[in-house]
Amino acid sequence: MKKHLFVIACLALPLAALAANNKGGAKPPAAAASAAAKPASQPASQPARHARTADESRASVQASKQRKSDMGACQKQADDKRLRDVERKQFVAACMSGK
Repeated sequence: MKKHLFVIACLALPLAALAANNKGGAKPPAAAASAAAKPASQPASQPARHARTADESRASVQASKQRKSDMGACQKQADDKRLRDVERKQFVAACMSGK
């Protein structure tokens, strides 16, 4: 009986340790080392270039709303013409591009 428990413990403990190391989304040691070796893309003193100002965000939202409105109008025209499938897609694409 003790022999069986010893064998089970010898097999279970390394597996438990391996599972504990990978718990929480930790990277494997090789991946962590390669991530640490990469230099930072921008110094910490410089702000990120992809950050938008409030005015740019508002303009983007307004453009999105206008595009949705235009899309709705083109879809309604396609409904009125009873277009389906490929013809409908071509019509809406042409309508959105202003042709």
